[in-house]
Amino acid sequence: MEPLEQNKDVQTITALMDGNGRHEMSVDLLALLAVMAELDRRNQALEQEVRNMRAEVDALKARKSPLAKAMENAADAAQNCVDSVKEQLSNIRNTVVSWAKDTAENVKLHGVSTLDKAVSALHIRPMMEAVQSTIQGALDGVRAAVDRGEEMGFQLREAGRAFGNAFKAAQGKEENLKPAVQEGSFQKTVLAPPRAVKTALNAMNDTILHGVDKLEKLEQAGRASRERLEEKKPSIREELKQSRREAEARPAPSPDRMRKPQEAAL
Repeated sequence: MEPLEQNKDVQTITALMDGNGRHEMSVDLLALLAVMAELDRRNQALEQEVRNMRAEVDALKARKSPLAKAMENAADAAQNCVDSVKEQLSNIRNTVVSWAKDTAENVKLHGVSTLDKAVSALHIRPMMEAVQSTIQGALDGVRAAVDRGEEMGFQLREAGRAFGNAFKAAQGKEENLKPAVQEGSFQKTVLAPPRAVKTALNAMNDTILHGVDKLEKLEQAGRASRERLEEKKPSIREELKQSRREAEARPAPSPDRMRKPQEAAL
């Protein structure tokens, strides 16, 4: 798929911005598109992590682990996130391409000042917020599964410690009173795939939030450019005052010049 920054209509818009005193807007727009490309790459990486998690879920099912169902649900949520984000990013892409094409046409018809208004017409904020909501929902599900796995592991270690202490007490030996906080290698192996998925989702969440910040910066640049133009543009009242001053500054016609047309009429 062609990167958005290489789309001919997008390149036309950034060139118009750069060539007409709106370089900051061009930089912000390209930064936003770069974030979207990064999010797409992270989503592809997440998909691979979900595959790894599926393999661990199959192993848990084979052992009839009580953790299998929670992990399977978390893997389903993560895969749904992958699929949804793919579709949402495709919609955002199509919106940006259409916006760039329409903006280029409007500039031809109405001038470069159209660029300032066009930024506010890039209606992708709700779409980006929907992406963030999708990611957050999957992240909550995976985090809950990891937390449950960690809690089950802690309980098993505590049960093992209690059994060991009972055996030591029977032998008259000193009991181990320290809680079993160190994670065993088996638990680390089981939880490694969902933890990797959680890490990937956290990275995606940070990326989309960064993208929203970039969009806000782009919108601010558009507003600032419009305000600068408004400051330079005289108001109707100022134009009337200027016209009155110019009229008053013009010399009044002489009596001879006023009589000549009348004499000619006679």
